[in-house]
Amino acid sequence: SSNQSCPPTDFPAIFAPFRAMAALAGGGPRKLAPWLPPQDQWCCCRLLGNFLNLLWSIFLLVWMLLIGIVLSILEIPKAFFRWLLREAMAGFGTIVEHAYALPICKLHVSFARMVQMHCLRRRYHSRYSDIRTELFLAGEDGGTCFVHAIPLLGDNYAYVIVDASSRTSSPPPANTDTKGGLPAVVVDPCDAYAVAAALVHIAERHYADCGGIRLEAVLCTHRHWDHAGGNKDLAWMATMYQQQESQRTVARMAATANDSSNDSTLLRENAANDAAASGGPLLRFEFPLRIYSGEAEFSPGCTHPLRHGDRFNIGAIEIEALAAPGHTAGSLMFRLSTAVFHADDRPGADPEASLHLAKAGNSEGARAVVGKGPAAQAALSMDVIFTGDTLFSGGCGAQFEGDSLDIEHCFATILEESKHPDALLFPGHEYTCRLLEQRVKEAVDTWSGTEPPGQFLSACGAFYVAAHRRSLRDKVPTVPTTLASERVLNPFFDRGLRRYADVLMELIQVEANLPGGERGEQAVGAVAPGEGVGAQVAGRSPRATSSVRSVCASADKDP
Repeated sequence: SSNQSCPPTDFPAIFAPFRAMAALAGGGPRKLAPWLPPQDQWCCCRLLGNFLNLLWSIFLLVWMLLIGIVLSILEIPKAFFRWLLREAMAGFGTIVEHAYALPICKLHVSFARMVQMHCLRRRYHSRYSDIRTELFLAGEDGGTCFVHAIPLLGDNYAYVIVDASSRTSSPPPANTDTKGGLPAVVVDPCDAYAVAAALVHIAERHYADCGGIRLEAVLCTHRHWDHAGGNKDLAWMATMYQQQESQRTVARMAATANDSSNDSTLLRENAANDAAASGGPLLRFEFPLRIYSGEAEFSPGCTHPLRHGDRFNIGAIEIEALAAPGHTAGSLMFRLSTAVFHADDRPGADPEASLHLAKAGNSEGARAVVGKGPAAQAALSMDVIFTGDTLFSGGCGAQFEGDSLDIEHCFATILEESKHPDALLFPGHEYTCRLLEQRVKEAVDTWSGTEPPGQFLSACGAFYVAAHRRSLRDKVPTVPTTLASERVLNPFFDRGLRRYADVLMELIQVEANLPGGERGEQAVGAVAPGEGVGAQVAGRSPRATSSVRSVCASADKDP
């Protein structure tokens, strides 16, 4: 009411702190915080500084806006050129096949080789002279062969397969030629002169006591220049070698015909010349040099076109051609049938002695283990496959003339043709570190805590081993790899199996939704014409439908 009033100083006790703060505020900031330095009053210098800071901030803002606008404008042509580059990269297979065959298009390779030889003082990108893989040949005659990986260019590998059966067996196998040098074959010689120099070095180091190496054939996986670039040059070397041998033979015959005086000195000189000629060089060539490649590949210098399943012999080595279309339409892989040895289980046999003989390459021990009948030979056989650009350790080659289904077909061929889980695979490039690093990064991104860590740990271990080998001063090659490790590390081995497993599971789910009496007949019968369940599951793809049809047919035959 109007007659009731309170004095202005009568505040509740709760407002007492605010009254104290108001009293202190009257004294300025130093009463609230006496430790602060004294502040001067507003002056011209302070006003000028604030004005300059304002101008600078406005300039920076305008600068940022202009740069942002310029970058946005430049992104438009960058995106356009990036699209043009992507379209050009789609035809990179044609560039590799045709343009890279010209010397001018290989200038970067020549420059890299020059830096490697003169600056790094390394003729080859990996160590090779003292590294070789010993293989035991399958069959009744047994025998031994050696595989040497020759590093070429920046990351290529050519492989030399030497048949040493005539050295490890007495008498040698029936199909082994005993003339000068051990029979040998080269896989993918992209640089003929580097291959010839490496063959001479290998012959001097390992096979001098056998008369060196006699190159009889070339195996070419596909027509790209980084695999077939040395075919014609090696054939030309074989021709020159044959001409030189003919000239030596004619000279010796002429010297013998003109020798009518029976001078003992002349006879001794002729005998010395004949001995030198019989020893001969450590690298010989068979003439004409055989060059094997795919029938549909048209590789340079090809003399013996091959189809899938064709077999031929180099000395005592039997080689089979396996079709692998995808990287190119006529790509091939080459398979060698070899033997893997275990302890001899014959009564009274010494297991340790049998293993020692097998590891030492003794042909008698090899025949003792291999010659146990067809069943034992099949159980102890192990395949060696030269994959070219079809398979790398941890990945595969670019599918220039194929698609993902061709990759699945090629990897399924490797699985089907390999009779042993530890089959040896020899890829055409040293891409192991790069591919395994990518594999580990993908595993880190996609791995979840609910999945078992075994595959991830296997990838990490394989990457560590490969990186350690390549970080050594003498870079140790990471080839060969094994089928067992690739089935764990290579993502292309399980991709097709996973897809077919998903198709099968969808087929089972669709069949489970059908009436009880009609499940089997409708599920299998609908797949045959490509309609119904098969078409729904396979997405009306003819190849996928045939896959589902084969699965259903197998299930119908074997309940």
